[in-house]
Amino acid sequence: MTQPVPPQRVKIHPPGSRVTAALPPWFRRFAVPCAFAVTIVALWAALIQVLAPDLVSDLAGKGVSDPRVRSKQIALAVKRIDAAMLHVLDIVAPGTEVLSNHEEQKALNGVNWRSARLELQLPPSAPLAKVMDALASVPYDEQWRITTRTFQLEPYSETLQVAVRDYPTHLVTIYAALDDVPPVHLATTDRPKVAILIDDMGYQRSSLDTLWQLEVPFSVAILPFSPFALAVAETAEQHLKEVLVHLPLEPLPDPEHRRRRPLGQITLSMCPDEIRSRAVRALRAVPRAVGVNNHEGSAFMRSSSHLRVLLDVVKRERMFFVDSRTTAQSRGMAVARALGVPCTDRQVFLDNDLEPKQIRRALDRLKEIAFKRGSALGIGHPHPATISVLAEWLPAASEEGLRLVPVSALTTLDGGGALANGVASPVP
Repeated sequence: MTQPVPPQRVKIHPPGSRVTAALPPWFRRFAVPCAFAVTIVALWAALIQVLAPDLVSDLAGKGVSDPRVRSKQIALAVKRIDAAMLHVLDIVAPGTEVLSNHEEQKALNGVNWRSARLELQLPPSAPLAKVMDALASVPYDEQWRITTRTFQLEPYSETLQVAVRDYPTHLVTIYAALDDVPPVHLATTDRPKVAILIDDMGYQRSSLDTLWQLEVPFSVAILPFSPFALAVAETAEQHLKEVLVHLPLEPLPDPEHRRRRPLGQITLSMCPDEIRSRAVRALRAVPRAVGVNNHEGSAFMRSSSHLRVLLDVVKRERMFFVDSRTTAQSRGMAVARALGVPCTDRQVFLDNDLEPKQIRRALDRLKEIAFKRGSALGIGHPHPATISVLAEWLPAASEEGLRLVPVSALTTLDGGGALANGVASPVP
C-alpha cells in the first residue's frame, strides 16, 4: 500500500529577498537603518515646508515664487530698514523732527507690502551731507538697497528711495537745517504758499467780522446744519473767501471730554448707503462750498473702507478734500489719492493753546514749514484770541516773504501736505 506523500510547504520569498540575500552581510546590516533615517529626514522636510515656508525660502535664496512668502519676507525687511534708519539718525542727528509720515499698502502680482513716504527735518547740529552719507553707508544686504539718491536745491534737501527686491518700500526726503543752507539757495522766485482755514464756523454769526474786512485770502469750514451755516456762507461769498464743509465724523471715545454728538455726524456703524445719503445731505447743506474737511473723526479716519465710500461722494460732487489729521493713523490722504480726489492735509493747529503768545509761535512754525517745503496749511478756530492774532499776522505775511492762498491752491491729485510734528494734535 502506497503511503500518501505529505504536502510540501512552498516557501514564498518576499520580492527582492533573493537580491537582499545576495548582498554582502555588512550592507544588509546598514540598509534598514539608512532607509529609516532617509524617511525621517523626508518627514521633517515636509513638516518644515508646511510650518515654516519662509525659512525654506530663505535657505533657497531669491527664487521664491509664493506671493505670501515673499510678502512676509518684504515685511521683515521693512522692519529692519526702519530700525537701521532710526539707529543712524539717533547717532548722527539726534533731535530730527518728523514732518510727514504717510504709509500705503501696495500690491503687485499677489505680493502685498507697506510703502512709506517720510519727510524729516534735521536739527541745526546735523549737516545734511553727513547724515545722507551715514544713511547710505548702512550695510544693506542683497534684499534691500538704495535705488536712487536725489539732491534738490529748492528746498535744500536730499531724497533716498529704498527697495526690497525691486519693491519700493521707502521714499525719505530729508530737509537741511536753515543754518546748513548756503545763502544763495534761500532766495526763491516763487514765494512759499500759506493757507489759513478757520474751522467750526456756523454757530456764531459775527465771530469773523475783523477778518472779513482784510483783503487777504483765507478759507472757512462751516458745520452743516449749524444755525448760521447759510448766513456765514453768504458772508464768505460776499468777501470772496473760500467755503468748505466741516463734515462731522466719528471720534474715538474720550471719557474725560464727553461731547454732544454734532448734527449730521457720520459713524462707523453706518452701512455704505447711509454714509452716502448723509454725506450728500451734509455737502449740500452748505451752499457755495467747494471742499470738505473732517470735524473730529479720529475713529472714522482710520477706516479705509468707510473713507472710500465717503470720498467717492466728495469726488462725485466735484469737491476737494482736506485731511485735518486728527489722528496719526489717518487713511484720508491715501484713499483720496487712490480715488483721484484733489487733496491736502493740515500741518499746524494754530490754537491748541489759546494764549496769544502760543498762537504766534504756532504761526511762526507754519512759516518755517512753508519756507522748507514750499507750502503749509494752518487750521484755527473762531476764538477771540485766534482772530485777534490773525488780524495782525495775515496783513504782514506778504512782507515776510509768504504768499497767502486759499486752501484749494494747496491741493493736488497726489496730496500736497504733511503732518508737521509727526503726532496728531487733538482738535480744541
